[in-house]
Amino acid sequence: MTRPLVHPALAIALLVAAPGLASDQLLVQENFQQADLDADGGLDAAEFKAFIDLNADDNLGRAAMLRDRGMYTQVFQRIDANKDGILSGEEMSRASQR
Repeated sequence: MTRPLVHPALAIALLVAAPGLASDQLLVQENFQQADLDADGGLDAAEFKAFIDLNADDNLGRAAMLRDRGMYTQVFQRIDANKDGILSGEEMSRASQR
């Protein structure tokens, strides 16, 4: 098994835009809502992949690096604190503060 090039905990911290950039934070929120296809307020694995891809397309944080390295599953599992297969907004927020 190969080790990821970036530790998932670091990758999570790099997901979102730098604090204080209100326009970037707004884009992240919009991307979350756009990726949440069933509008349940959480992201399953497929929706999370779409969220990362949207952030990468908008050049937010290090989402492009995560996409390029295919780290969707590792990061998803790390963020999913309660292991229910859904990332809540709260779990995403907590992960970005690490």
